[in-house]
Amino acid sequence: MFGLTKTLVAGLGIFSAFVTMMSLQLTAQHAAPPLAATPRIVETDLKGSDPRRFTDCELRATKIKQLACSAGAAAEAAAFDSPAYYFQALAAVEAANLVQATLSSARYAYMVSISQHRPPASAEKLAIEGAGICGNHVEAFLAIMSELGIKARPIQFYYTDQAGVRQSHIAAEVSYAGRWNYFDVTWNAVFPAAEPAEPLQFRSYTEVLASKDPVPLTDNVNAWTMSVRLQGLDPFEYLKARPLSVTAGGVGTVNVPAPTYGTYIEDLHDLPNYVGDNLEDGQHQGIDYWVNLKGTWRVTVHIAATAGCADADGDRLVIGGRKLPMDNHQASADIDGPIQISIETKKDLCYAVLENLEFRSLNSNVPGDAIVTGSIK
Repeated sequence: MFGLTKTLVAGLGIFSAFVTMMSLQLTAQHAAPPLAATPRIVETDLKGSDPRRFTDCELRATKIKQLACSAGAAAEAAAFDSPAYYFQALAAVEAANLVQATLSSARYAYMVSISQHRPPASAEKLAIEGAGICGNHVEAFLAIMSELGIKARPIQFYYTDQAGVRQSHIAAEVSYAGRWNYFDVTWNAVFPAAEPAEPLQFRSYTEVLASKDPVPLTDNVNAWTMSVRLQGLDPFEYLKARPLSVTAGGVGTVNVPAPTYGTYIEDLHDLPNYVGDNLEDGQHQGIDYWVNLKGTWRVTVHIAATAGCADADGDRLVIGGRKLPMDNHQASADIDGPIQISIETKKDLCYAVLENLEFRSLNSNVPGDAIVTGSIK
């Protein structure tokens, strides 16, 4: 009997342990899941001088910051103990490499033409999706340069291609070694100077345009560039196009093709859709138009909106020297001959976004009732 009792007690002990174990398992199954750890974000200033500032790039808050950190890390290692501007030059080179690889033009083409997906507007979102075209490339590149404390600016080109179609392209210039150095980020190209005073100096966009046959330094090893070449197209056609309008850092004169007869409404396709200064950079310069009109025309500028401008402050839209108010969203003047359309202001930021330009012929031998809308080639 005693032996049986011991056996029962031992059995009950085992059963009790089993029940306890099952109870713990059931409790664990129904317990609230542990809280996920908050990802650590690194916000070290990339503009500093500590060579260790480029660690933990994957922990930066945004994709653009991660790319800036990676570009800085590569430049820091490659520049070593060289002159200070080597870091700036090599950071720009590495940034162009990263942007072209990350924001693929071929993937952008797939996104638009095949998947019918509307691409996001910002370079940050496109960097995450891995796609982009020239405007996105330059936006990302300039943001990376800003993160690294390197001065850079956009260079915008407006031209008509060999097929007679209006086109535009945007690239960038980076300031180092006391000069502007031109980078075509989309095609990952620079233009070495013929006789550089120092290594890693590249031609400015003005020097490239002044060259009869500029030869780029580029790797060309990516799907989109190869596709363009296979189609017999020249990625650098824009540099050889004439006439060519160029704006640097949001400043410059853009040639608007002139109508020859009737009433023509210019829709500003592939041209800047604003005049004035849209950058807060301490200067009053901005974008203006030049139209080489012949004869007498009534020119009407239709304004969609203004920013920073006010008639009460003396800000004016200038058409062929006529200073006109903008608050009623329309300004008109009768002009004889070529005209410049611009903004007169003393403010750092004042610009007008335009719906279109309307030209009506007032020449007695040319009727003004034939209305054409679009873009003159």
